[in-house]
Amino acid sequence: MKDAFDTDTPVDAAALREDLAQGWGLPTSFYASPKIHDLDLNKIFRRSWTYLCPASRVAQPDNSAIGMAGDIPVVVIRGKDGVLRGFVNMCRHRGYKVATEDQAKCRRLTCKYHAWSYLATGELANAPGMNDEPGFDKSALSLKPVQVFQWGSAVLVNPDMDAPGFLDAHPQMASEADRLGIELDPDAYDFVSETVHDVPSNWKVWYDNFVECYHCDHIHRGSFSAAYESDIKSVDTRFNDTFMASRFAPKPAETGVALRANNYRSLNIFPGLLILQQDHLMILSQMRPLGPELTEQKVHYFAPKGTRADLVKDWIALWEETFGEDGDAVAIQQQGLRTGAVERNRLMPNREEAVVFFNGLVLDAYGRM
Repeated sequence: MKDAFDTDTPVDAAALREDLAQGWGLPTSFYASPKIHDLDLNKIFRRSWTYLCPASRVAQPDNSAIGMAGDIPVVVIRGKDGVLRGFVNMCRHRGYKVATEDQAKCRRLTCKYHAWSYLATGELANAPGMNDEPGFDKSALSLKPVQVFQWGSAVLVNPDMDAPGFLDAHPQMASEADRLGIELDPDAYDFVSETVHDVPSNWKVWYDNFVECYHCDHIHRGSFSAAYESDIKSVDTRFNDTFMASRFAPKPAETGVALRANNYRSLNIFPGLLILQQDHLMILSQMRPLGPELTEQKVHYFAPKGTRADLVKDWIALWEETFGEDGDAVAIQQQGLRTGAVERNRLMPNREEAVVFFNGLVLDAYGRM
């Protein structure tokens, strides 16, 4: 294993890949470094597909929704032609947002700072005083586009217009969703609620926790592990280039717990998108870095149509308890990792295969020019 190195030097992704193959995690300096944080934003989140909002928010013409793709503000709008378009949510004048909230009727995107307005197709419609400005070419001042794609109940965006489309970026996604029985009809679910967790840890610490269940029987004994069969030997997991597809075995009936999952299947898509469907619930979740030691996890809960409201409420409470326990755990980890007192963590690849897999995707991104 090579020593940890100063993050002022370029990341040697190939060398770190070799270490990862031997069970060694990333240098702990990578979990608190502002320079690595910038690398994560530039190499990963500004170039990847991330979850923005439920499709129901932009189902009708003139519907618009706002959100973030990493650190980039984004707005999506359904045109009168039915086409869903996405843009960087920044006016071409001085960078103020052209949309500050979701809107059911949004015929134009108008900056409230100086009243520049844009059509739903992104073209600049009007800028007060523009006719008095010599050489002012409004055709060159459209909103900057982002890629947008609806898949099932999710609206996904990518700030990189040169990146492959969502299904091209994840070529096995459709077949894995079909194998697991993921329901892609957005009309099969009703949106229920949103929670946002600001987690005091680096996003990679939170991600490592999020994808492995080596810890489940220890810190989730009364929550997740009570409702799900979390023995890793019973979980059907496949790794497919950029995501993992999982199906948990049913929880044995003789456990006698009030909530018991019989049908859990999920897609965990790099970087930080979770699509999970189970008894009485669907979760769409996206994590993103807010700083070197702060992560946002946005969670949207949906219910299959016709599901009893009390069951949905109980499942959401269980998941929120689980996320809270996870947040407490990674906050304690972060306190130690930021010191650099231990330079590298020794992973358990047979039990943390998902951690190794996703750490490898991080290194792949670092290695790309």
